[in-house]
Amino acid sequence: MKEINVVWLKRDLRLNDHACLAAAEASKLPYLIIYCFEPRLINAPDVSENHLNFIYLSLLEMQKKLEPFNRPLYILHASSVEAFAYIQKNYQIKNIFAHQEHGTTRTWKRDRQIIDFCWQEKIELLEAEHSGIKRGIQNRDKWDKAWFSWHSANIIRNSYSKGHFTFDQDLFPAV
Repeated sequence: MKEINVVWLKRDLRLNDHACLAAAEASKLPYLIIYCFEPRLINAPDVSENHLNFIYLSLLEMQKKLEPFNRPLYILHASSVEAFAYIQKNYQIKNIFAHQEHGTTRTWKRDRQIIDFCWQEKIELLEAEHSGIKRGIQNRDKWDKAWFSWHSANIIRNSYSKGHFTFDQDLFPAV
């Protein structure tokens, strides 16, 4: 099976200063970019239709900007675990690049499921820090220094190579 990487977009919907996209480019393996509208998350009581519309329009804009590079962004309506399992049936996922989520208990539980899935499938999950927030800290000692350090780091100037690998057109038949 063809070895690939996957960039899993969650809340960081931009094409510049994006550590995960930069890591996928640097890896030199073909990569997929996906966003999952997860039924369990989008149907939660704290999610608004306006926010979902904003996400969708942002993704469409990203798709348009990635098109000249032959880098499709797949917008899926499925749980992330289902999406990764489906991709894994067709390709060998080497790495999943994603930003650390700092959302709700629901997104934390979803991320735990992905960690378990990756462990079972021997996939490396590489999570980039996002917004200077540290997950799992025991106290806030020196937290402010870490936060300022993160926010004063250089901006990543993403660039995109032309994708030469053509993914199976039937990979996501509903897309």
